[in-house]
Amino acid sequence: MTRELAGIGNNLNQIARYFNMGGLRSQAMQEEINKCIRAVMEIRKDVAELAGEYHGNLKTSEKS
Repeated sequence: MTRELAGIGNNLNQIARYFNMGGLRSQAMQEEINKCIRAVMEIRKDVAELAGEYHGNLKTSEKS
């Protein structure tokens, strides 16, 4: 997940740099932005599931 987040961060930095240099919003740029947003949301879901599993295991071990 860390590698994926780093890649997404790199893509977003490149997009920000492009816009800060006066780049125009294009269909390709919008698709890349949407791709990054989808990837972040997927990772967010994965982290939430992992956190739930971790907390579930912690509670199970406390009962023992």
